[in-house]
Amino acid sequence: MRSAIAVGAVVLVFATACSRGDAENTAVIASERERQGKAGIQPIDFGADESKKFLEKAIEVAWQSVIKRAPETGAKLRQLAGN
Repeated sequence: MRSAIAVGAVVLVFATACSRGDAENTAVIASERERQGKAGIQPIDFGADESKKFLEKAIEVAWQSVIKRAPETGAKLRQLAGN
């Protein structure tokens, strides 16, 4: 269970960085895309609107998971993070 959550968190962080055009992580994003390509993982482009919906849903699900595990702390953390 913890490994699935960790993988989900990594995917969420990567997706968030990619969607926001995170300049600080440009090299990391490029490296990860190259690594995935070499592993045979093919990207799927849903288009801007569907990608935005997916990312919003992923962020919401991730926060709900955090809040479920730690209701008070998770809610405060979410508020501080601004999402």
